[in-house]
Amino acid sequence: LLIWLAFRLNYASAKTYEEVAVSAHEIVVRKVGPGKRHQEFRFNPFWVRMSMTRLEDEGVTRLSLSSRGEHIDIGNFLNPEDRTTFAGAMANALATAKAGGV
Repeated sequence: LLIWLAFRLNYASAKTYEEVAVSAHEIVVRKVGPGKRHQEFRFNPFWVRMSMTRLEDEGVTRLSLSSRGEHIDIGNFLNPEDRTTFAGAMANALATAKAGGV
């Protein structure tokens, strides 16, 4: 029973993902979990602040967005190398959005 439960929980967590869309007017983060549960967060790109925690030998270990008292972590399911790549792409997208180019 415990092995079945472990496989079931692993299968459910494999269906977890995030969608991030950045435009000049809005940043939308949609977190989708097992059973199609989802949360959606919307930010104005001019007010959002991206912060990251980086360890020299691992890369980015935590990435978050905050704006006007709202704070969310993004990319938690990624390994540090992929999170580092995503952080760079997200920083570029934010810079372009703030410049009015996306």
